[in-house]
Amino acid sequence: MRRRLTAVLLALCIITSTALPAFASEEKDQKGEGSTAEQSLLMETSEDAGGFQTVEEASTLETGEQSLSEGAEDLASVAETGEQSSLAETGKESAAESAEELPVQEKIKPYGSPWINSNVYGMITEDTPRPGVRDDFYLAVNYDYLNKTKIKPGHEVIGTEDEISDLLIDRISGLMTDSEDTSPEADRVRTLYQMYLDWEGREKGRDYISSKIKTILNISSLEDLSAYLGSWEGSTGTNILEIYLDTDIDDPGRHMTDIGPTSLTLGTRDEYESITDSGKRNKKHSDSAAKYMLIQYAGCSEEAAQELIENRYAFEKAVSESMMNSTELAAGDSIRKRTNIMTAEELAAAAPALPIKEMLSAVGFDPSLRINLEQPAWLTKLNELYTEENLEQIRAYLVCETAAGYIGKADEAAYREAKRLEREFSGLSASREDEYYATNMVARVLWQDVDKMYVAKYCSPQMKEDIRTLMEEAISTYREMLTEETWLSPETREKAISKLDHLTLLPVYPDDDKWLDWSQISITPAAEGGNYALAMDEISEAQWKICQQMSFEPIDKQVWGTRTSEMNAAYAPDMNSIMIYAGILNGRYYDESMSREEKMGAIGTVIGHEISHAFDPTGSQFDETGAVHSWWTDDDRAAFDKRASKLIAAYDDIHPWKDGSACNGTILQGEVAADMGGMACMLRIAKTIDGFDYDKFFRAYAELDAVGYLENVMENIYKYDPHPPYYLRVNMTLPQFDEFQRLYDIQPGDGMYVAPADRIAIWGMGRSGE
Repeated sequence: MRRRLTAVLLALCIITSTALPAFASEEKDQKGEGSTAEQSLLMETSEDAGGFQTVEEASTLETGEQSLSEGAEDLASVAETGEQSSLAETGKESAAESAEELPVQEKIKPYGSPWINSNVYGMITEDTPRPGVRDDFYLAVNYDYLNKTKIKPGHEVIGTEDEISDLLIDRISGLMTDSEDTSPEADRVRTLYQMYLDWEGREKGRDYISSKIKTILNISSLEDLSAYLGSWEGSTGTNILEIYLDTDIDDPGRHMTDIGPTSLTLGTRDEYESITDSGKRNKKHSDSAAKYMLIQYAGCSEEAAQELIENRYAFEKAVSESMMNSTELAAGDSIRKRTNIMTAEELAAAAPALPIKEMLSAVGFDPSLRINLEQPAWLTKLNELYTEENLEQIRAYLVCETAAGYIGKADEAAYREAKRLEREFSGLSASREDEYYATNMVARVLWQDVDKMYVAKYCSPQMKEDIRTLMEEAISTYREMLTEETWLSPETREKAISKLDHLTLLPVYPDDDKWLDWSQISITPAAEGGNYALAMDEISEAQWKICQQMSFEPIDKQVWGTRTSEMNAAYAPDMNSIMIYAGILNGRYYDESMSREEKMGAIGTVIGHEISHAFDPTGSQFDETGAVHSWWTDDDRAAFDKRASKLIAAYDDIHPWKDGSACNGTILQGEVAADMGGMACMLRIAKTIDGFDYDKFFRAYAELDAVGYLENVMENIYKYDPHPPYYLRVNMTLPQFDEFQRLYDIQPGDGMYVAPADRIAIWGMGRSGE
């Protein structure tokens, strides 16, 4: 949870025809990741599409004319992933055949240092020596669970998140099939759910999908391309740039129009420079989805489809060269580098070849909003590439993205192929039931409808008040921590406390009058010619129009605009607000019967983590209103950066991956700082409780993170994710604190020992206020 700054992550008004494989878009991090800041109005309305996408874009400051065809051959070799089988008969298997089991890793040769990567499913077996708490606390606590728990068919992970996700899916599935609920929300939800599973109805959507793909295939000139990109369909669908609504970086009470870089199939510029194993899997998955749909729905030959795919990568490689890489995006100066305010006229002048004014007009946001260009060098490069000479490559990019994005919305054969590709991509033993995928998709697309139904049945005002009380207690404790941070000057400390005092608390679910108005969302019934693909596009269009309306209105910080029935928690730096979602208040995270120590080790550390994000390397650049504004003295900022550099260096020296590669501390610094800040906050509260059971507390924290991913899934998720693997979130966090070191009598030479001088916690300095 706690994933990324809104300007990078939410893209709340982007609905393209591409999406992550299903697993990648589901909840993956128990401790509070995901949607933050602003109203993430538009959720994914596509599934099972091409490659795994991350939000890290890509780029250097390269300019100069370039013909894409010149680089196509080189790109093809960079992204080569092996032969692809003929697709003439692909996807024809029955539902029963789609569940054919693939081999699941059962035993893996251990790797990782200084601790083995025990979050890889199959890494821990009965032959694995059981460590003591002094050497590997995470594995010592979770050894039996990781050794004995078997992954379920169709699942990618074992652990708390999987257990809670199953619980939530079961509950939401029950809501979707409850015919007694006659509300407009329930009607929309049931309609979309039934359409998802209506294979006969999906077949009727073939012509609709084919027309969408062929519209792009039929583009024959740069003039045609500009007309398409500047149309409603082009501007709000697959495009060569992203336009979305965000919070104004200098005035958080207003919206701002953001211009983001081209979405890359392989996720980041890094992969186009040196493709990883994860990138190769991404490419194979995306290529296979695009090729299948181009052959089956656009009438392309295999050769023609392959040529389109190669041209797509020629364009992506060329444009990626001028994008920021994952490390640059995570760097402390990234926010300001990605803040470049200009008028529509200035934006159009920066890229005169592109139909930017037409795109902005088609999107329909308030024209008085300020415009932010995230990556100027990228736009310069894109403008250079936008020529007749490169028309084939740009068109190929658009058509492959669009085609792959429809594979999960198409007929049953295409759907089965999508699930086969997902299993291959993730290393899954089998697909899950179709009803599971239907429930999951509807919950993500019609998320507010589902939220209202979920809250009505499973939440209460008392739960909301209980969580608010926990949040207020943690904030009060954090105020004491800040007061005693001796390295801060009085001036900066006062500003930090003011930011804390201005936090907006959003526990469990929105107040009754703070839901968005979704009354205009309607779905054409099957009896009137509706089908699943059309319904998804209708929802997308309606949500875009809601976004248009929102752009003319001031921002209300009490409006969530994001899904609460998922296992999540978040801090929004541009709102200075904290959300604790209803979905996370289950299982090992929260139960009324838990002891005080267990609650503090679970939901308590989540709350403390989210508060800490207000003061992490990213959040610390936002003031109490949510504006990007320095509230630090120069000396204090230098002292903060020195602490952050120490944290980065420590993680740069950890090697969790099979190929021996290290963590990227720059990418991880925000989440690491928040983990340690949250722990410091809870330990300070613990000091005030007579007879506090520290052993129970620390074990609850470690057990919360008992997780084992399929190896492919682990790498696909974490290679560029800002969260460290779970075992590191435990083993790197706890040794920073004297309470932990003393309790288990950890000494120099023990695996969990960290000398006081080497501790890396930014807040609390590993002393919990002592």
